[in-house]
Formats: sequence, structure tokens, C-alpha cells
Amino acid sequence: MADRRGERGRGAGAVRHERGPLGRASLAVAFALCVALVPSLPSGADEARELASDHFVLFYSAGSGVDATTAEYAALVMDALEAAYQVLVVRDGFPVPEEPIEVHLVAEEGGELGSEVVTTDDEGRSRPVIEIATEAAMDEASSDAIVPISLEDEVKSTAAHELFHVIQDTLAFQGQNDMSDLSFVESLATWAQEEAAPEADDYLEPALDFLVAPDSLAFFHHTYGAAIFWVFVASRHGGAEAIRTVMQATSGFDGRYAIEAAFQGRGLSFLDLWEAFSVALATETIPDAGKIRALFPLPDPQAKSQHVRRWVELPPPVYHGTWNGGEAAIERVTVAGETPYAPKFEQDPVGSPLRVAHAYGIDFLHLIAGVGEKLEVTFSGDPGTEFRVNVAARKGTEVVTWRLAPGTPLLVDQPNAFDEIRLVVTRGEAGTGTYHLTLRSG
Repeated sequence: MADRRGERGRGAGAVRHERGPLGRASLAVAFALCVALVPSLPSGADEARELASDHFVLFYSAGSGVDATTAEYAALVMDALEAAYQVLVVRDGFPVPEEPIEVHLVAEEGGELGSEVVTTDDEGRSRPVIEIATEAAMDEASSDAIVPISLEDEVKSTAAHELFHVIQDTLAFQGQNDMSDLSFVESLATWAQEEAAPEADDYLEPALDFLVAPDSLAFFHHTYGAAIFWVFVASRHGGAEAIRTVMQATSGFDGRYAIEAAFQGRGLSFLDLWEAFSVALATETIPDAGKIRALFPLPDPQAKSQHVRRWVELPPPVYHGTWNGGEAAIERVTVAGETPYAPKFEQDPVGSPLRVAHAYGIDFLHLIAGVGEKLEVTFSGDPGTEFRVNVAARKGTEVVTWRLAPGTPLLVDQPNAFDEIRLVVTRGEAGTGTYHLTLRSG
């Protein structure tokens, strides 16, 4: 399987390129000239074509060359762009340039589905240009997708992503967005995929590294994959308006400080938002939880039918155990991942001491109680680390959650009445992240 996970994204994003006379500004002129000269082209050469709508002008080639595609596919792309425009610009109110946006269908390389750059025209004005992969290139790039997706949905999603890069650059020119931090640029454009094409769900594809190993990389080192957090935040805190506020905050602040500036009016820190996100993952109340749950089926050797009954737990726990009364210490990793998907980064191996290794990483610990006596749970961690710890007890579809303060015991009545007790541990930036838990009869 090709290893394209994070890089299956939409190219270089909205990084500004100021090209000289041989840059993309000249390319647009070249396309226009080709259209005018089509009758004189030699027999068998590709034909340059143009398709225009109210908000876009799309250039593509018909023929047999590497960049050639069909008129039907060009129309599909145009429809996808206009549909994304209706959601992101008309409904959500994000700004774009007044003039039609230039779009080219090209055979993208390296598994890219599209890209967006800013060019300078002959009058010195900055103009965004979108590239979207031809049908053949998009089929090839999508062939190894782990999260299944149709060509039509992939086109809709790509169109939304690239149009959002245009929006980001438009806001940047107005001083209302910063384009230097790809952890915001690419993750928010990937959020736009779900906003404009919610049936595609391909924002989950780059999030797989996070879902398989949520403590494998510091959050602000994620780019495309961080969109899973923004989809959650938008679902809880005002949709597109929350995203707009974050973008405005990035013009004056970096990293978590931008997020805290955006949400200070609501009295929320970034760690507050991240804690809520981690609990939503544990309780399967995150958007698209059902699809996440069924990503990786597991064979059941006891089953007589081929109907799938078991799936890999996402995110996977670092600990799984049974409490049978008395006192027990939870100090080490006990679970190895079952997933057939190989993440780029590994979590701590079985037998290693428990720790949340990275800032805003998450550990999930799963516990089953074998006795009905009261269960006392105590969390102890590195005093230099700001931990957030929650306990979620599930019985059928009902879930009860408690905050577990470090050093303060939590008492759970009749723990064996629950199907499972999940502990969720995340952290801030300082400290080592090492911790352990103690279980006692209450």
C-alpha cells in the first residue's frame, strides 16, 4: 500500500508564489492564446478548452496528452466548485475576489489532488489560481484511499479545499488571517471539505495517524490531520463562525495562543477545548463516530457467517484490564495496536511506563470491573504537567462522565454494572507527562 496518508492532501496549500514572466501569470495568457489558435493546431494535438460560470473560469485540455481530460469531467469539477461556493461564500459568508477565479485541470504529481497559488498579473495585482487533478490523476491518487470515497465526492471535497485556500488568501490580504502556519492553513481547509461536502468524510483520511496513535505527535505538528479537531469544534461552537474567529486570531497570535484569543470571550482555553474533544472521542460523541468505529473490521474466527461483528477500537487504548477488588496499580502500557494500518509514528510499546508523551496527546485506558464493591480511582502524575483526566462509564448506549482531579479519589458505585469504564488522560505543554493510577475498594 502506498504511504500517502498526510501527503494525500491538496498540494502546497495557499503559500504565496510571486512568479516572474515565466510564472503562472504567463500560463493563463498561454492558455488564452491556445484557445485562439486551436484551428491551426496540428492534427492529433490536444485542444485547449475553456468553461466559464458566474464565479470561475476553468481551463482544460481535450485529447490524449498527460493533462487531457473529458468535457464531462470538466463539468463535474465546475459543478463542484460552484457547490462549494454556495456553501462557503454564499451561506457561510467567507470572502473571495470579485472577479472569476482561474482554475486549471492538470495531471498533478505525487498523489496531489489539487493546489492553490497566488500569482501576480501584468498590472501587479495578486490573483489566486486553483489547480485540480484531471480525472485520470485523481483516480490514481485516490486508488489507495483507506476511507472509501467516490470520484464525485472526491472532486467535491477537493474543490472545497482549494476554494478555501482562496478564501484564506483573500482574508490574509485584508489582514484577517495568517498564511505562515500550515497547522492552521491545511487543517482549516480540510475542515472546509466536510463543511461543503459532508457526505465525503475524507477529512478522516489524513486523520488516521491521529486516530491510530493520538499521542504520537504534538497537535500543532499535525496539518491536514488536525481537521478532525476543527470539525468537532465547529460542531459545538457555532460552525463556520468559529472557524472565521480562529482565522482572525491567527493574524495576531501563534499556535494555541491564537485559539485562546479566539475563544476567550467564551471563557475557554485551548486545553478546555482539547479536553472536551478527547472525552468526545472516548464516548463516541464526536462527528462521524459511527464511521470511525467501523473503519477497520476484524475477523471473528468463531463466526459462521462473514458478517463483520468486531472492529479495531479507534482510538486504541494503551491499557486494558479487569479490576477484581482490593488495591491495584495501573502503571504500564498493556495493549499493542491491532490495526492493519501502519501509522507514521508509534506510541509507547507494551511494558513501558505510562506517559502522555506529547503536549495535547491523549491516552485512553479501558477498565472492566469484575466485582460490585465500590471502586476508588486515584490519579497521580508528574507535578510539572497540567493533566486533564476524565472517567467515562458506559452501560449500553448510556454514558456517565466524571472529571478526575489529580490526587483526589473518585468513587464509582457498582462499577460492575457498567459494560466498560474508560479513562481519558491528556495534558498541556510543560512537564514530562508521566503518570499512574491506583484502584482500591471503596
